[in-house]
Amino acid sequence: MRGGTQQFRDYRELLFAGALMVFVFSWPLDRRHLVFTEYSFITGAYTEAGTLSLYASDLAFLMLWAAWCWYAIQRPKEAVIPWSVFRAGLALLAWSVFRAFPLDVPIGTGFSTLLGWYGSARIGQGLLIALIAAHVWRSPNLRRVVLWTLVLSGIFQGLLGIGQVLRGGDFGLRFLGEHPLSLQTPGVAKVDIKTYNGSLDNVPKGTSAERTVSRKDVPLGTKVLRAYGTFPHSNVLASFILGSLFASYFLHREKRGTRETFWNLFLIIPFVLSLGLLLTFSRSGWLSFLLLMGTLGVCFYRNIERNIENQRKARFFFLSVTLGILIPLLFSTLRSAAIARIFPEETDTFLHGRTASFYDTFNVLARSPFFGVGTGNGFISLVRNTRNIDNNKEYVILYTREPWKYQYPHNVFLVILLELGAVGGILFLAFLYEGTKFFVLSFRRQSLFARVPVAGVVLAILAVAVLGLTDHYLWTVQQGRILLWSLVGILFGTISRKREEPSPAPREAPSPRAWRAPG
Repeated sequence: MRGGTQQFRDYRELLFAGALMVFVFSWPLDRRHLVFTEYSFITGAYTEAGTLSLYASDLAFLMLWAAWCWYAIQRPKEAVIPWSVFRAGLALLAWSVFRAFPLDVPIGTGFSTLLGWYGSARIGQGLLIALIAAHVWRSPNLRRVVLWTLVLSGIFQGLLGIGQVLRGGDFGLRFLGEHPLSLQTPGVAKVDIKTYNGSLDNVPKGTSAERTVSRKDVPLGTKVLRAYGTFPHSNVLASFILGSLFASYFLHREKRGTRETFWNLFLIIPFVLSLGLLLTFSRSGWLSFLLLMGTLGVCFYRNIERNIENQRKARFFFLSVTLGILIPLLFSTLRSAAIARIFPEETDTFLHGRTASFYDTFNVLARSPFFGVGTGNGFISLVRNTRNIDNNKEYVILYTREPWKYQYPHNVFLVILLELGAVGGILFLAFLYEGTKFFVLSFRRQSLFARVPVAGVVLAILAVAVLGLTDHYLWTVQQGRILLWSLVGILFGTISRKREEPSPAPREAPSPRAWRAPG
């Protein structure tokens, strides 16, 4: 059966591909229904962490899961991951269910248990996403469908984010989950350009204003809205655009024998994506971008040079990305905003807010370091503990506690420790270790030419690791969770796919026992 240029083996695979497209398109949409809202305003303003929500992507996932089960039953050999990896994932899920009851740190109401079950369900959903992603990554047809859908969705999000920055507000796309955005709304991410007009005598020494005093044409206190797209925050949009940019590179590299006109149009894609990434003004996104693109350029060079067409494509791809980054910096306001993000003022909340959230986390974690405060109850515990500390003045408050400044620590691993304790943290690391161990064995058995696509997956994992060390949304926000578990699944899919290929090495590592889909 053929669908466009893709060749599908039967109608089950075609149906599964359609479900994949719907799920990937629904991934960025922050469209949701609030189910329970008892703790939604615990900080004095609405917070997602105290709410049980049903997202549009949840409905799309149910459809995807049903289509995958029907598809995998017919091909159980393709739905294979190492048994030790599957066992480690089950152990993590079992511990999260056990910690759904906040036994050692009483929170106070039965709603805390509901939050615990909700958090455990999200971990279970993540493990299923990883399993499906591993299966998809082994199928060239399905993999191409996902990459194209991810690129098209990334283009839409990038263009929407660019428009939001230029407009200074939202477009009213509430049916897609776009948030109300304006430069006057408290809590909306924006860049405050602190420039000084006049001579150097008026510029405080040792501040970012001294380093950027040449920006005299930008008025003092100018604010620039950061791109959101339909995501709940600019940092989450940055991670999604990174994934789209990564997907566009693979599509750009794999296509051969296509008309020149198509590739001229295709080069617009990395330009739009890189421009959208720049306008998120996400420091962690920028750092991950430099890591990903810089290493890709070095890692893929030996492979690209074997084919003149690939070599030309790669050069134009990186040129398009570079132009998408540099052209906006020609405008003084955007250039000043970028510099202000790279060199924050000493009083910037990036420093004080992050430090305060780390203090709060360690304060709560000290009460139950091994078991944590309970699955899904991290934010509620932080808010209540912080209020008690503020009232008792047990330590110096680093900033005024406005509602939107109550937040998780900006580190995924600290969030896992906070909710699941040291035991949960060890189980999560063991889960990643089991997958990485077999991945390294598969990687070492391949020739250099075969390693290149696999190395790209490693780079994507490293980029996500950078995001995880600098923010919490990979564990606490729906769109971030999908990104995290999808990349974990791609890692496992690379293991299984490479494990079945003949190895040129004289000695091979024994094949691990594998878990297969039912059927």
